[in-house]
Amino acid sequence: MNVREERPVGFEEIRSKGMFYADKTELIRRILGHRTGEVYLITRPGGFGKTLTLDMLDAYVNIERAEAAPALFEGLKVTAEPFFMPSMGTNPVAKIRLGGMDVGSREATVVSLGREMARAFSEHPYLRDSDKLHETSRNLYEAIVSEKADEKTLSESLFDLTELLWTHHGKGVVVLIDDYDDAINRSYGTGHQAEVSKLVGDLLYHGLRFNPHLECAVVTGTTEFALEGMREKLKTVDTYPVFDGRLEGMFGFTDEDLYGICDTWERRDEAFSWYGYYWFGNTCTCNPRSVLRYAEDGFEPGVYWEGSNVDRIILDALETAEGRSRFEENVRGHYDLYAPLNLTYENAASGGECFPVLMAAAGYLTTESMGGGRFCSTVSGTEMWRFLKKMIDDDSSP
Repeated sequence: MNVREERPVGFEEIRSKGMFYADKTELIRRILGHRTGEVYLITRPGGFGKTLTLDMLDAYVNIERAEAAPALFEGLKVTAEPFFMPSMGTNPVAKIRLGGMDVGSREATVVSLGREMARAFSEHPYLRDSDKLHETSRNLYEAIVSEKADEKTLSESLFDLTELLWTHHGKGVVVLIDDYDDAINRSYGTGHQAEVSKLVGDLLYHGLRFNPHLECAVVTGTTEFALEGMREKLKTVDTYPVFDGRLEGMFGFTDEDLYGICDTWERRDEAFSWYGYYWFGNTCTCNPRSVLRYAEDGFEPGVYWEGSNVDRIILDALETAEGRSRFEENVRGHYDLYAPLNLTYENAASGGECFPVLMAAAGYLTTESMGGGRFCSTVSGTEMWRFLKKMIDDDSSP
């Protein structure tokens, strides 16, 4: 399989073109095998396959993609035991992408959210003329698609989309939300982070809590920090942070995955030393995005990491004496880290005990469980060492 040509974005394109795919379809059994209205939040660093995973889940369960699904999943792990396979192509899917929204002002974020919800509704054009929907529902569809909805309507638009899909199909809706915390993280320091958090929080609250049309929801992001501001609104979220081993091997390239990319053990070892060693549970993984770039560039190691949406917070923390001390302890290795119950941006930015947790969630640190809720941590591979040095040097330049 060719990994050097330009990477496609979607699961269907990767599979239909016969390109390299690290089989993570066991996640389907773990998530979609228990559809009881559950809301799952999975946080991983950038480049670890969150977006591709959501597209894979969509390709499997989406009733509108049912015809293509059997061929796409042929030979993958989820089909190895047909008796235990979740049903394929059975439910409507609502997909929301909250990454990349304009956070220059509160008003700009509202416009970006309206544009994204218009896109999400537009993925189901048949709703416009569905004879199963009341006229008021069709009018609502038009208001969202034409980006004429007011802020209150936007806050309820995810719930409304699930209701329209449920009414048309007569089946529970699977909701897939990518980068739930991106706008909140990037609005740190702008003066309106709390307002951005409220906008996103209201959308998720109305769409995910007490929603009778919900089959299940899978939400991805970088950290749990943004969830803290919504904790009262989203009490029933089942979280899978980087410290949780329940999804080990499902994100990142394992040693087995590298056999499909690196043709010698020397290259596999080099890939791990540069782009690993990330421990999620008991499985050691590499950053997939960087490893693929490494392969595409003829196995010449380089720094491909593009940064995180929490870098501004990290740099603020490094300007404090406490933050610098904690960072230097991690650089020396084997720092004794634990995850506090209350994760706040303010504590992380001041260099408090949340700071190394934020760095681990963002991918700058690798952690290994010591038991009892404690972890030893250090800066991950060579790539990350070099990126951090440049980031700190650039920030301190006049």
